Amino acid sequence: DESATVRDTARTGLAHLLEDKARYDALLLRAAELSTAEQGELASLQTRLEAAGAFDLEHRIDEVLARLNLPRHDQEIRGMSGGERRRLDLARVLLSAPEVLLLDEPTNHLDQGGIRFLVETLTAWPGCVLFVSHDRDFTDAVATRILELHRGEVFSHPAPTEAYLER
Repeated sequence: DESATVRDTARTGLAHLLEDKARYDALLLRAAELSTAEQGELASLQTRLEAAGAFDLEHRIDEVLARLNLPRHDQEIRGMSGGERRRLDLARVLLSAPEVLLLDEPTNHLDQGGIRFLVETLTAWPGCVLFVSHDRDFTDAVATRILELHRGEVFSHPAPTEAYLER
């Protein structure tokens, strides 16, 4: 949506948590009159939301946008450059926190601060990260294995890049 703001677009990466938070808030407003089933749902939602850090979502959004150099949160998408849009896409994906993260040249359009943030984020990522990159410094900082595709076969090598190149 070209008229959506940077913040609203980034928030779409958290849609599942925002829905759970809205349901939690609605139940909390009626806490005194909840049925036993609804009390159980409220407790379950609270546990899930706490585990996901959902009570601090706006701060998380602000941090990711700032670290990826997207400080104008009220800007509409239509006024953004291609590089800014790619950084916003990356912010949305990182906020969604998928179990498997597939990235193609993730350091494109990032400044040094953005690359540092991405390295910090990916090295602490709890799930699987698979990326394609020509940025050797980034690869050496993040990769634990290097996969080589050659004539339809996949070969796995230990990182860093230098060890792979020597083989």
